[in-house]
Amino acid sequence: MSTTSSSEMISVEQLLTDCIESCFLGCVQIREVRSKGISSVRSKIEGDARSALTEADVKAQAVVIGSLRKTYGARLNVVGEEDGNEDATPTESEVCESLRKDVRFSECVKEAVRKACEDGGFRQGEDAVSMEDVCVFVDPVDGTREFVEGRLENCQCLIGISVNGRAVAGAIGLPFPKGAKGFEEDKDDAEKSAIVFGLCGMGGADDPESDKGVVGVFNEHLLADGYVTTSEVNGSERFSITTGDSKNLLLKASVDAVVEAAKENQSYLQDIDRPLVGGAGSKIVNVAFGKADVALMHPTCLWDSCAPEAVLKAAGGYVSDFFGAPLCHSKDARTVENNLGIIASMPREKTPKRAEMCAKLRESETLRALFGKEAGFSEDGSVKKSDVQKAQAFDIARALDGAPLTVDYLNDEILCSLSRKSAYSDDDEKTDDVMSMTSSNALVSYSVNEDTAVRGLMSDAVRIHLEWKDNSEKSRTPKSLFYKRVDMQSLAHVRLKKSTAPMKIGRDVRSFYVESAFLSSNAARALHSAGVGVPRCYASAFQLNENSSVDSKFALCLEDFSPEDGWYQEKSLNLAQAKSAVIALARMHAFFLPDANYLKESEENIRELESAVWRSGTYWQPSMQTMDEQVANLPQRWENYLKSFEKEIAEHVPKTNDIGTVGERLQKVAVAIGNEAFPFDVDDIASVPERLRKQRTIAHGDPKAGNIFLKESSSSSSSYDCGLIDFQWSGFGLPGTDLGHFICASVTADALFDDGQTLIDVYYENFCTFATEFGCGANVSESILTKDELRRQVDVSILDTMRCIFGYQWHRAKASPDMLERNKNSVGRNSYNKCTFNAVWVMRRCDELLRLNAFHR
Repeated sequence: MSTTSSSEMISVEQLLTDCIESCFLGCVQIREVRSKGISSVRSKIEGDARSALTEADVKAQAVVIGSLRKTYGARLNVVGEEDGNEDATPTESEVCESLRKDVRFSECVKEAVRKACEDGGFRQGEDAVSMEDVCVFVDPVDGTREFVEGRLENCQCLIGISVNGRAVAGAIGLPFPKGAKGFEEDKDDAEKSAIVFGLCGMGGADDPESDKGVVGVFNEHLLADGYVTTSEVNGSERFSITTGDSKNLLLKASVDAVVEAAKENQSYLQDIDRPLVGGAGSKIVNVAFGKADVALMHPTCLWDSCAPEAVLKAAGGYVSDFFGAPLCHSKDARTVENNLGIIASMPREKTPKRAEMCAKLRESETLRALFGKEAGFSEDGSVKKSDVQKAQAFDIARALDGAPLTVDYLNDEILCSLSRKSAYSDDDEKTDDVMSMTSSNALVSYSVNEDTAVRGLMSDAVRIHLEWKDNSEKSRTPKSLFYKRVDMQSLAHVRLKKSTAPMKIGRDVRSFYVESAFLSSNAARALHSAGVGVPRCYASAFQLNENSSVDSKFALCLEDFSPEDGWYQEKSLNLAQAKSAVIALARMHAFFLPDANYLKESEENIRELESAVWRSGTYWQPSMQTMDEQVANLPQRWENYLKSFEKEIAEHVPKTNDIGTVGERLQKVAVAIGNEAFPFDVDDIASVPERLRKQRTIAHGDPKAGNIFLKESSSSSSSYDCGLIDFQWSGFGLPGTDLGHFICASVTADALFDDGQTLIDVYYENFCTFATEFGCGANVSESILTKDELRRQVDVSILDTMRCIFGYQWHRAKASPDMLERNKNSVGRNSYNKCTFNAVWVMRRCDELLRLNAFHR
């Protein structure tokens, strides 16, 4: 775990303004060196002309970094291409060259940025960021080879700004805006440089994936007319891919994949253009400004890509590695090299969608080898590979820093997890046996078949098939694991929330932390050993960013409820399946009762659990929702549902029901219902009645069918083993709270023949048995929970769930019979959002429960 805390704040717009000025100073140095004549050239890599180093490189870096250091001191993280070169270290005079010294010049730069923002109707949403989250990447001369060989139009000075690894702003200096010919005309004027700059946005409702912001130019009069345009590629019906003149096989494979995507999309019916352009910055800028459709690059470094990426994204384009994962421009990156390539594109009419191109790139066997090299796959030809599909979800199989999950990491975490023992397991000998069999084994590679990948609204996930040196049954190592990764900043739904419901971002971050903390806790391991189907956590990682919640990241490597082992999911659970599911919930709830052995035996167990989960669990509870807004709008929204489901209500709801007034009646008691359903959402637990404290347990928090895996039991043909997943909303609650939501959200019509009373009976019988097993004594009804108390809890939970359904969920989804039809095959959606019977049931049952129960307002 890592946590980023608050520190000195800095304005991104002001930093960009300073970088533009600094970039201009770098361009002055480049022009002066060219004007005097290049005195010496050497190669950093022998035989590679692209690694040329000149006096311009070192002088430009010295003045760029020197001026930034003078303004910001050592507090600002700066990474330069020529770091380590003594000649590029700022001299005393260069350090003293302060930005903003020439007030008139600085004001001109500032005005250019202000005007660009104003013209673009852009308002930076979070301009102030923590200084420690910022890193500036400097490429003093991008295209040094072009500089030496006279192709001056492709020579640039790049300064990129990243925040938490994300390129957010950039300045691209053009020391020779009119090329070699123009330079000959004005080479005596060292200040004839233009600076293209970009400041990224945060997406919007129309395209939350986009970072479109503003693009501007300082000294735009020096550029050719129409230089800065984001329109279609100028005058061409041909598909234009720029890659430079590299002949490496990886670039050839990437071009072939993108061409295939273009042909399938029928983007271009004519030939493919391959314009040769030097310099990473020039390639990406050409895409941004309509001179190419796609740019493909390999190899490059972080200082090559940070500034151009920011400018392209600000123009509305996209940049990722070949496999579709974002580039990570971090001061703590494992390597400064973009080892997995770069694809840059603009969403133009004739350009294939970014997702389509990356999907084709993920199918390339040549590029698969590139990923395998970075992930540490073994070259042992004796290892028999399992069924590996052509398409691989390599964009998801990433660590939190964006680098590939390595074989060594997975190997160590899995074997370490298998070695752990639990006091609640009676299979210590089995654990020793497993370790003796696995200690000599080793992971050699893995695959992530595309058909197991989920790129969801709130997380990405994939099944990782593991290839061990010994894949036999006797090795006892897992054949697969389930990998869940959350990069908040990269999720379109999260980015949309930032503009539409920012208060929910912090809640969502906390929910991912809860899942990571709970599943990696001793409590979860003990629960697993006690026979509850909680997945073993092989590894967890999370980075909480207190300065910017949306930059938090999480990852989990979990035991896989794999189809190969007989596990499956249902859209909704029938009666037999639902009985098994409530038994699993009952066992979990009984295990965490205050009088049960686990919490009684150790204060540390209590402290760990309280720090890992919500103090009051479930996602639909009032404190997790916009309660006031939901309650205020219940009557009006209910009227809309009556109209939408008029036919279904007439067919399935008895006329004796008072269905028409449900909205008003629920509104009157909604607050009281919420308070009763969640008594532990208080600062002082001692203020809660003792009887309720006796019932306090851990609620799963979202026990819908989509979060339950089933496997036919070996002991009975009518019962099932159940695996529970998705513990984001787990926290303290009453036993009936989970059960009520489960009845609302998870079951088929045959399980509701008696409105769930059979499920309540099955739950209660098993809850009492398990509570006794876990040390709560024989008379559970008297000491902890009566069946009548449970029934009341279930009724209250159902009503509170309905407040969330009618006050928010159905309104957002525009509930109607058509919506139910569209969702009918969904596993993840709740039953009332995909089945007419369940939708009408919640409406009818709400009326009945309001009439049967009294609430004190």
